[in-house]
Amino acid sequence: HMKRCIAALPSSAIKDPEIAKILASFDEWPRSDGLSRLGLERLNAHLKASSDLCNSLDDWLEKRGLSSDQPAENFRPFTQNTREETQTVKTPPAVDNSGRHAEIAQSEPPSSIPCPAPPALTPENLYRIAGDGLRMMLDASRDQNRPLKERDIIEAAWALLPMLDIHASVWHEGQSTLGDHGLAFCLLLVDAQRDHPSYPVRNPGGLMRELIRRAKAGRLDFDASVAALQKRRNGVR
Repeated sequence: HMKRCIAALPSSAIKDPEIAKILASFDEWPRSDGLSRLGLERLNAHLKASSDLCNSLDDWLEKRGLSSDQPAENFRPFTQNTREETQTVKTPPAVDNSGRHAEIAQSEPPSSIPCPAPPALTPENLYRIAGDGLRMMLDASRDQNRPLKERDIIEAAWALLPMLDIHASVWHEGQSTLGDHGLAFCLLLVDAQRDHPSYPVRNPGGLMRELIRRAKAGRLDFDASVAALQKRRNGVR
């Protein structure tokens, strides 16, 4: 999240003392491959400090009407190297009832059309249309004393993966196409479809992979998915 926010900063931000302080603190973070050696107490302290720093940068961006969704083209590259090792897993069969989930992926324009970004919904609106699983994760983990942020949705979606029996490699597979924000939104759709009155999702991992495949082909209609989900939620809640 910090890297995405830093990428969204304009080049002039480096002159801001607050941003300079935030970047200096970020550069002092331990490498990801060294976190296991911190010990529980130091790790908990780092998690708290990193969360506070994320909030500081989020607040700075929000005050200036900026977003971490679209990285700026004129800001410096990241200073830290991080590594994530993913496991290769066998892709499950095609998702069950994939042709019946018109609410999730309705239109199929030519593959030359790039996949659009997820709708610009506020975190509160995303919470309202989310399924029970994602809402539960948000309620259990977020700070109730502050408004929901995009980061809360992403972190809750990531935490929900194993609960839906979706391997983390699926998330890594879709990052280059959808990014964390788009993947979180796809997982929201998958989770919300689990209680569909007619065609509930039986294979969340398969459907998540199908959404990623459609996104790569430019055939994923986020707006239609949101409209259908909002219509159904309004009838339920």
